[in-house]
Amino acid sequence: IAVPMLPQTASSQKKEKEKENSQRIKQIKFEIEETANSEREKEEKEDDLSRKPSQFNFGPNNTIYAACPRCGSNYRDGPSPLILSAQGCQHTFCSDCLKSLVTTEQTIACPRCGKVTHLPADGIDGLHRNWALAHLEEIEVEEFQRRNTCLLIESLQASCPICLENYTDNVPLSLSCGHTACDGCVTLIAQKAGGSKIECPTCREVVELSDLIANVDLKKTIDSLKTMKRHVLNKSKNAAASNTSKSSLRTKGSSSSMST
Repeated sequence: IAVPMLPQTASSQKKEKEKENSQRIKQIKFEIEETANSEREKEEKEDDLSRKPSQFNFGPNNTIYAACPRCGSNYRDGPSPLILSAQGCQHTFCSDCLKSLVTTEQTIACPRCGKVTHLPADGIDGLHRNWALAHLEEIEVEEFQRRNTCLLIESLQASCPICLENYTDNVPLSLSCGHTACDGCVTLIAQKAGGSKIECPTCREVVELSDLIANVDLKKTIDSLKTMKRHVLNKSKNAAASNTSKSSLRTKGSSSSMST
């Protein structure tokens, strides 16, 4: 005799939704970590230390700023940075560059990786704004040389608006309103909400959890800063070692001439 299926209670439905939301956030975290590792490996193979990572550019006032990797425009006072959607590669470029790349089929081939993004019904306007990148602080070159990596990352003011932790050890998730929060805090908010929507902690707009995407380039920008700092430190160490070696040779040479 077939046993009739009992209808799900509100409590069990809520638990199922929480599990589904948690799995989605874990998947996004896995994707961004995989992307970050891949990009980091490419940068570490780069021999020319003078070649800066594409996420930064140098300003006329001896500053370093987050830039569009295609045209180099400053995200703070230039065109808005937009994220190629969840179905795409999730890389970020300025709106001017992306507008120039839209095909008649309403698609964009990413200038960095070539992956094709199909634009939503409202076109470019339907892509996530990357306000986290747009609001990164510029860093003076002198400050970059003087400060350690942790202080430099703090200088960017790239941190989750809820827990205030920077995105070195957690994954930044972009909401459809354009704001970003870390995966840990988004998970807690989703569990508390118990549905398919959450309220943005920055602007209070209600957004769909299904629209969450990884803010790949915010994470990459922070990694690029760390890479640049590591290159500078290595260059300084190599220069110091070379000077020490030359000084040692001069000392040995003068000692030898005195003994003769």
